[in-house]
Amino acid sequence: MRKPEMEVSEELIETVLNQWSDRVLIETTDSSLSYSEFFKTAASFLEILDTEPGERVFLCSNDQFFLISALWALWMRKSVAVPVNPSLPKERVWPLMKGCGSRLLLTSKERFQEVPHEIRVMEPDPLQNVVSSKIPFDFKILQPQEPASIIFTSGSTGLPKGAVLSLANFCFSALGANQQMKLIPGDRWLLSIPLFHVGGLGVMFRCLLSGATMVIPASKQSWEDQLRQHSITHLSLVPTQLQRMIDQENVFLLKPLKLILLGGAAQSSQLIGRAQSLGLRLMTSYGSTEMSSQVATARPKRIHQTWTACGGVLPYREVRLAEDGEIMVRGQTRFLGYLEIEPDSSDSGELKLKKPFDAEGWFASGDLGQWIGNPGSEPLLKMKGRKDSMFISGGENIHPQEIEERLMEFPGILQAIVVPVQDLEYGQRPVAFLKFNETDDPSSVPFLDEASLIWDLRQILAPFQIPDLFLPLVLQENQLKPARSELSLEAQPVYDEWKKIKPLRQWLRERPPGWKKILTLRNKQVFKIIRLEGGKRSFLYVCANSRQEIMEKLTGDFNKLFDAKDWTEIRNSTHEQSDEEAYQIIRILADDLDKGRITVLTNLDHANSEEFDPSPLSSLFSMFPWEIKNILGLVCVEGNTFEYGFCAPELFPLPKTGFGQAVFQSGVWIPEWQRLYLLRCLFSIKNQKKQFLGWKVQSLKNLKKSKDFEHPIWEMNNLEEAVLEAIMMKHRIFSKDELEKANTPAKDRLRREKFGIQIN
Repeated sequence: MRKPEMEVSEELIETVLNQWSDRVLIETTDSSLSYSEFFKTAASFLEILDTEPGERVFLCSNDQFFLISALWALWMRKSVAVPVNPSLPKERVWPLMKGCGSRLLLTSKERFQEVPHEIRVMEPDPLQNVVSSKIPFDFKILQPQEPASIIFTSGSTGLPKGAVLSLANFCFSALGANQQMKLIPGDRWLLSIPLFHVGGLGVMFRCLLSGATMVIPASKQSWEDQLRQHSITHLSLVPTQLQRMIDQENVFLLKPLKLILLGGAAQSSQLIGRAQSLGLRLMTSYGSTEMSSQVATARPKRIHQTWTACGGVLPYREVRLAEDGEIMVRGQTRFLGYLEIEPDSSDSGELKLKKPFDAEGWFASGDLGQWIGNPGSEPLLKMKGRKDSMFISGGENIHPQEIEERLMEFPGILQAIVVPVQDLEYGQRPVAFLKFNETDDPSSVPFLDEASLIWDLRQILAPFQIPDLFLPLVLQENQLKPARSELSLEAQPVYDEWKKIKPLRQWLRERPPGWKKILTLRNKQVFKIIRLEGGKRSFLYVCANSRQEIMEKLTGDFNKLFDAKDWTEIRNSTHEQSDEEAYQIIRILADDLDKGRITVLTNLDHANSEEFDPSPLSSLFSMFPWEIKNILGLVCVEGNTFEYGFCAPELFPLPKTGFGQAVFQSGVWIPEWQRLYLLRCLFSIKNQKKQFLGWKVQSLKNLKKSKDFEHPIWEMNNLEEAVLEAIMMKHRIFSKDELEKANTPAKDRLRREKFGIQIN
């Protein structure tokens, strides 16, 4: 084992300050701190705290400077820091704290409204009352071999486990990495990986022990501005981040960098090849939380004309392969063990450090690997995959079992299997196969549609865990559970089609396609009248037999029946609305409204109103998520060919509706115009026969301007409408003959213009 260049002792802070005291350790968009200034800040921070040695303290914040200050303040107090992902739902944080025996949470911004009585939440300011004197001697003395941090890693079971790491682990990890990746005073490493990952902590310790600067970017600053403004020399990325950067026109900004360290997930040959062709100084890395970040790092190697991510084992680590190819690791970077509650203990029982090591100190990583020959040098380690079903998406560990258990908590879902599919941007993404209780009536279960499923999952899972697709699980006779590999192969082509029109599918999650019920009350349709007056908009819900009936009332004495209090002002709308009309009359569907009661005018002649709750009707025509088809096609209009994406279920079977009319909703994406359209077609339905009555664009999203338009009849042009009509006819929603007899946006504009003249 090599001797470290810097002693890892209890006087680590003093050693660092003696070498780099006046050098810049941290730089933000508007300030910088030298090594001595930072440790004075941390010393001030620790005086705010009253933690005990060994006490486990949770850290939950998006503020990287706050986290760095809090980490060192806790370590100087000999306490144990437990940083967690701030995007986790609070319902996930409390059990983790309980499992760690923690009763204190530090955060930079209040986000916990309801806190269990045994938990204390603090919001200390690390820049408040910064000491100007020397740091107290007691606080400079560290305990490098004792537990310093707990980083949650799910391991092979999918259940969160706290990997306990010491300051010595982190320091030896950084010292060994710095021997392979040159890092010197004056270099500037962008902190692009969060500090609840060992990758982010690795950047911090590598800079700290080399005299380099870690740069904390502004939260909403583009990566281009980050590189330009801060003169970045080193960058840590997961493959998802690198893929996004390479796909942009400013990729040339990556070329001056001394190093791009790529790790955290599977690194595809295609991505590595693109980086090499661009001349990027790339090093690929394999590591794990249990080994304090990196294990093996090197330049990519080309084997049989294919770029391969492999690396030389770094100093202070040892690696061997078991007979089955599993990667076994040990060394001075190996974690101390997992912190777990004893199964037989009470809820507040003693916590024990579980050490999953063999008699010689080897830890079984759960990863499969192989040695790659490297003539003249030590062989390189290549990670081939996981022994278990866990996979990595965008640098995040995804454990299918955890998602499956959550899915099967929903009534009606009998079985759920989550598998990975290959994705160029994220490496892999989850797809869920679901088997429903066949005795249930789908229309009676409100969550069966994709939008409701995803909304519910967002309350209990992290964003990266939510499956992109839901597919039917079809089991053969006596088959309880198909092989995951077979399901991945089955899902891949479906996912590839979905990915082609991903912008449309994601937009439609809040606007699911399919048959929609027209909202009715007292056997009449419910309409929304929007009035524009004095630059302000207000609305009123009314019952009527038709739009024409309302128009006739508006041109008569309708307004005499109401004063201003009867209209509800529209405030803080997230959608653009046209100023072309004094009045808009909109037919309301059952799922257009938020949950809750509305007041509806039931008699246009006498101003009688009634409170009404439409929410029970919203799922009347719900469908399984996989019934929505993803289609990418071409259509020719006026001599021009347009590529389009189309999302909708099959038109048949027709829904059963007591009112006699229903709306079929579909989505269209025209990539050339970067526009998304939500289309609604009105049908009369009787005895399972339909008559097409007309179509409209309900919503339009301009991707170039990130704008949504509701009822954008005045934002459309004739060519757009002709293309949309051609797409709908191609997918047999209506025929050309039916279109000629029906209402269209062009006809609707003429009618509205005539109505506007009458109103004026």
